[in-house]
Amino acid sequence: MGEFSSSIIKGGFHVVQTKRFICLICAFMLLLSLFTSCSGGDSSDSDRQDADKKNVTDANKGNDGEAKEKEVSPIKLSVAFWDNGMWEVNPEDTEFGTMLYEKFGITVDPYVITWGDYTEKLQMWAASGQLPDFFLNLWYSQWMKQGLTKGIPVSKLEKYTNLMDRVPQNMLEYLVVDDLIYGIPRSSWKNSSGPIDAAALYVNKSFLDKAGLSQAPDTIDGWVDFLSKCVNENYGGSSTIGITADGGIPTPLITLLPFTETSTSTNWIKENGKWTLRFLSEKNIEALKFARELYQKGVIDKDIATRKSGDTQNLFNEGRVAVTQTNFDCDMMYRYRGPNNADASEWLTFAMSPKAPETDVRYHNATSNYDNNMSFNANITDEKMDRTLEFLDWACSPEGEKIATMGFEGKHYEKKDGVEVSIVPSDEDGVVPKYWEYEAIAMFARFVPTWNFEFAITSPFHPEGNRKLANDYKTLIQNEATICDANWGIEYYSSEARDNMPSISEDYNAMYMKAMTGKEDIEKLFDEFVQQSLVKAQEAIDDTNKYAQSMGW
Repeated sequence: MGEFSSSIIKGGFHVVQTKRFICLICAFMLLLSLFTSCSGGDSSDSDRQDADKKNVTDANKGNDGEAKEKEVSPIKLSVAFWDNGMWEVNPEDTEFGTMLYEKFGITVDPYVITWGDYTEKLQMWAASGQLPDFFLNLWYSQWMKQGLTKGIPVSKLEKYTNLMDRVPQNMLEYLVVDDLIYGIPRSSWKNSSGPIDAAALYVNKSFLDKAGLSQAPDTIDGWVDFLSKCVNENYGGSSTIGITADGGIPTPLITLLPFTETSTSTNWIKENGKWTLRFLSEKNIEALKFARELYQKGVIDKDIATRKSGDTQNLFNEGRVAVTQTNFDCDMMYRYRGPNNADASEWLTFAMSPKAPETDVRYHNATSNYDNNMSFNANITDEKMDRTLEFLDWACSPEGEKIATMGFEGKHYEKKDGVEVSIVPSDEDGVVPKYWEYEAIAMFARFVPTWNFEFAITSPFHPEGNRKLANDYKTLIQNEATICDANWGIEYYSSEARDNMPSISEDYNAMYMKAMTGKEDIEKLFDEFVQQSLVKAQEAIDDTNKYAQSMGW
């Protein structure tokens, strides 16, 4: 798992992931907290709140359909995974916290983690023996071999039918070792077997209107023409920007390019009959040439290299940017409210990457419906793990899903004419607070083993127009996109050479910026990067190909 472990978030080993002009508007912005806590992740029996027994309602109903009570010892579960820790209240002081304790005897110890530091902190906790009980695992095979995670007997997991209904079944054959699975695979979307991707191109509607377009372009040439007009005719004022991105990472451009292998969300691709890292693919050359073309045309933000996190959102909301890219779920749309603080659907639209000219196929970085793995600390007690699995199974039940989506009736929503309507108070701007920041739902939604994109689309907390825009776009992806080839056996293959391979992603980004903004021969520049990278990666590449050959891949 060594290379690009952080990228395995969004698209599979993904993958932010995490969520290109097929390759280039998406390459600029696709580099897209986890439960928080200052304490360490002691998973021993000493974590228990007290030794007293407590009667809790068993979520697994008996044959008579009635919930039964059983005696359990209260436990404290330390947890870390993204987009949590954003609330200001104590988890125990929420309806969710009360319900979790009363139903399962569990209190939550949230770890302090952010999007920007989760990789560093997880590695630090692993090295110091302070991993939380339950956490997002980016190093599945490697940490399994190092004894950092606890295996779950497949026979035990199979009895949790609600939970297993969320597990991407296509991943199990790659994750199960000796009838044990060392993490729970999480899907990006509930009940979605088709191609899916959490990213979209955000296009300013007013720019389309000024260009005389009813919808976003569908070809590479069309995109180049549209973006050039936006900049040259100052659609957003004298400092109009066609494409920008945080930190200089060329994610959005990748989305727009038809160079599919370089826009895939997997790390390994097969080229010329051999497996290699996607950054070393020869198709990157065409992507680099296109990036330079756009930069020279003034389409790409001239200050892209110095943009800091959040800059893109601010520029887009000011009405200065034609196109950017981020997740198309309602949670992210909440942040893109435009110059007049309007609902996103009122002033922006979503667009896919254009079709590849040579193949007439639209890949759009589409991936199978797999997001990441949640693992248990190797030192967690059987009782604590079993209790957590019981909770997760209930969380995937209709009752649990409803709470994750809507919160609690009477406080977060009420029924009017049979329809759930949010009653969460608005902020000073008249905007309903982002639901994950509303404490009772904040924690709960993060537990459910389906990433919250689906929930955001159905939640009454979000404007109907935004939900429709996101849902229509999801349908478009499933109907129009083609999944890039991914071999999860290759992705999850673990060996000494693979695990110890140094990352080359930063080298690639540096080379990309130099190629895009400079005047050096791009083919020569890329060849130099490949040769330098092979010094770091050749052993891992050779080992991967040897393994692939043995498996018939």
